[in-house]
Amino acid sequence: MLGLLAGCGGTAIETGVRTSSDFAPNETGAQPESLVINDENVFPKFKSSVKYYVTHCPEGEISFKAEGSFRESQSYTYLDGYIKAALKPGESLDIAGNEVKCIPDDMPLPQATEGFDMGGAVLLSTTLDTNSNAVFEGLNPYLMLLDKHGAPVWWRSGVSAEAHAEFFEDETGVSLMSYTEDGESKAVFSHLPGSGYVVERVLERGGVKTLQEIKRYSPTGVPLDFHDAVLSKDGLIGMYYKIDTEPRDTGLTRTPDTLTIGLGAKDVCSSKSYKRAKLAVGALVFISKESVKVVEINHDGLPSITGALWHTPTGEAKDCVIDVDHLNAVDVHEDFHVVTMRHRDTVAAVDSDGEVLWSVGGQDGPVALQILGDPLGRPIKPHDGRLVGDVLTMFDNHSGKSEARVVSYKIDLKERTATLIYEGRAVCKDGGCSAFAMGSARKNGEVYVAAMGTSSDVSLSVLDSKSGKQRGSLWFEGYWSYRAVFQSDSITDVVRSLTSK
Repeated sequence: MLGLLAGCGGTAIETGVRTSSDFAPNETGAQPESLVINDENVFPKFKSSVKYYVTHCPEGEISFKAEGSFRESQSYTYLDGYIKAALKPGESLDIAGNEVKCIPDDMPLPQATEGFDMGGAVLLSTTLDTNSNAVFEGLNPYLMLLDKHGAPVWWRSGVSAEAHAEFFEDETGVSLMSYTEDGESKAVFSHLPGSGYVVERVLERGGVKTLQEIKRYSPTGVPLDFHDAVLSKDGLIGMYYKIDTEPRDTGLTRTPDTLTIGLGAKDVCSSKSYKRAKLAVGALVFISKESVKVVEINHDGLPSITGALWHTPTGEAKDCVIDVDHLNAVDVHEDFHVVTMRHRDTVAAVDSDGEVLWSVGGQDGPVALQILGDPLGRPIKPHDGRLVGDVLTMFDNHSGKSEARVVSYKIDLKERTATLIYEGRAVCKDGGCSAFAMGSARKNGEVYVAAMGTSSDVSLSVLDSKSGKQRGSLWFEGYWSYRAVFQSDSITDVVRSLTSK
């Protein structure tokens, strides 16, 4: 038995409250084991009863400051207040009932407010913060399963930008559905021919659990959008930018934002007329075993365009198109589907023929519901709209202002109103949070967890589901957060045993 003591400039980080009995023999005569981690390079740093930690392991070695009372082991050494062991990313050291896992060198160590707790595990899709030095520092965005304290328990490396992914569980076991372009799930800001979704099932062979592809949704000539998709009993319901074959009136009164979204987009597109051009319009894609059906959303029922991007084309189009809808979420219901349209500031319900039944947000619209009780008037450039019963929740980026928030509206179709019943605002360094794009809002019990999109200060915000006040926040330096989806305890237990890469 070793008694360990190490000094550090800050307050000791404990896995539990220590008393004089911690080091006393128990009824069997064995001394209880304890471990205190006091190292700024280990997460979580805050005083907590957590039993799972992560850290970087440069050159194949884990090393962290610790003190406590625990058994000698051949798997690690203790010298000058440090526990050390030969470990690689994805490998763990188990000691005194605690697990300390190595994360990749190109994954930033999480940082969080004291006591950060999301109430459950989330699958977080990330992209690099292009306003930071992340690209030059050699960082990679990751798809990460985070435990409730924000520590990665499983991850998969991606490239360049965000993509939707989600674990699900059915009678066959646990599977992962994720956007793909080349057979391996990746985050790529494009909609190239052959792109789509792949479903991988967790299979165990020889005591080792791996993800094996069982289904692919990438129909010829219909590249799917990476923002969102839903598996149903009949197949997959996804999104697609349907590209015009001929120019048409755009409805724009000002030049769209000029961004480099793909090779040559800025140079080619910025010289084109924006009042009459080819459009990338929002469409839903229904993929079954027998057929592929693309349904363009009827623009006559939508609010006016409030923003757009010059867009590098997909499919057969060879010149620039303008993204006037920018669908980013689809929420599937029995008789209609709810879509979130960033460039119209709206969340809309559409039927299977693409007709708009009602909408919330936007500057106008023939079937728009009247918004009541909203201190900011309406959402601006929203993401991740979800309808549960008669309550519509979304991440309102409120682009252009430091007022990113989670909002819920009670929908009354008889009165044609949408009444604000919840508003939760994250707290950043400047008070409010700015999120030009991306983001999500999901509820779990007493909290909402918001992926804060392009906010450089906060990656995840935990908001009280009643008061709307922030309970805590977490951030990955150099990362933006696209979407955070809650995952069940049973899924988390299975996924944490998978090999990360």
